[in-house]
Order: sequence, then C-alpha cells, then structure tokens
Amino acid sequence: SSKAASIDNDSSLTSNIYKDILEYVLLCTIDEQPSSSFIYLAELAVELPENWQKNLIDQALFERLHMIDPSSHLLISTTKKSTIRNDVNIIIETRCLHYLAGCYQRLLRQHDHFKLVFEDIRKLFIDHTKTAISLPDLYENQDLSKQWLELLIEGQENSLLYEYIDCVNNESLSQITDEIENLYNSVFRYMYKMIQPLDYFSTELIAYVGALKQLAKWPALVRVYF
Repeated sequence: SSKAASIDNDSSLTSNIYKDILEYVLLCTIDEQPSSSFIYLAELAVELPENWQKNLIDQALFERLHMIDPSSHLLISTTKKSTIRNDVNIIIETRCLHYLAGCYQRLLRQHDHFKLVFEDIRKLFIDHTKTAISLPDLYENQDLSKQWLELLIEGQENSLLYEYIDCVNNESLSQITDEIENLYNSVFRYMYKMIQPLDYFSTELIAYVGALKQLAKWPALVRVYF
C-alpha cells in the first residue's frame, strides 16, 4: 500500500508540474479566475482535465498557437494581490516562432522545477517549431522566415535563444527538405536586404555576421547560401 501511495504521489506531483508548465511556460490557463494574467484556453477547459499529462500540454500548445487573436482570450486577474508576472505583450504574442522560442526559454529558466518532465517538454517545443517551419501553410498569415531571422539576430545576445535555434537546426537540417530550403532562402534574402545599407562597423552588422557564423555549422545551409 505504501508503494501504491508513492505512485499516487508521483503521479500527483507530475500532474502539478504539467499544470505549472501550462501557466508559467505556456502562459495559459483553464481557470476562469486565474491568479495571474493568462490566455484562457476554452477548448481545453471543456475537458476539465484533472490529471495533467504531456498530451494535454501538446493539446494546449496547439490551441494557443492557432489562436488568431490571443488578446481576445486574455484573462487579467482580478485578485488584489495579483501581479502580472509577464509583460502582457509576451502573454498575447501572436508570432508563432517567437511564442515557441519564449516557451523554450521560460522552460530553461525554470529547469530545476520542471526537471521531471523537462526533456519531454523541451522536445515538444522543438517539434512544434520544426512542424511550423516545415509546414508554413499552417501559419499562412505569418512570415516565418522573417520571424526566424529576427530570432537569429536576437539569439546573438541571448544564450537560451541561441541554444533553441541550434536545437531546431539540428533537428531540421539532418535531412534538408524543400520547405526548409525555402525558409532559409527567404532568411538569406532578408538578411542580404538588411545588411546592404549598414555601416561596416555597425553593431547590427556584427549581429548578422554572428548569425551567419552560427548557421555555418550546418553544411546543408552553406550550400543553400552559396
């Protein structure tokens, strides 16, 4: 019986960790009166999940990523003591890749709290990113190559973001597809356009050079570029 109790405790602990991931990593909730400001997931809330597992986080992520206007689902906490833990602009982020990159970084920053499920959830964010850049039609109103370039540049001064980009590239570039090649063709076109007017010693140019050096680790990309 003590063994059964231990299993129940482990299950309960894991469930609570997944619930925390929903709120503090995905910045979402199924609670109509949340303790902080989050995006309300109406579809997931209908299911009233009690035992949280990875598949529910996957489901939550899918629902959140396909919201046309996340701000219309924003719940601001009404409790007096509540504080907005995150800037509202981060909570209502509409750009698919920026949102996933943000989730990845929030997960890494709270690694110790989430260590029981860390690797599974980390992979989930990488997989969703890989799907987005492989199937851009899923996000037809978004310019994913422009988003990816923005993240590449930001990543030159952000080690967590740099790691995220490396992980996605490792997964995506082992076997380069037409979609990935198209994405990077667009990224390089944008980059060329942005670099042209820059002064030779500008910090912006240094960031672009840094991004190119980062991408040069993958021979498949060097072939695309040249």
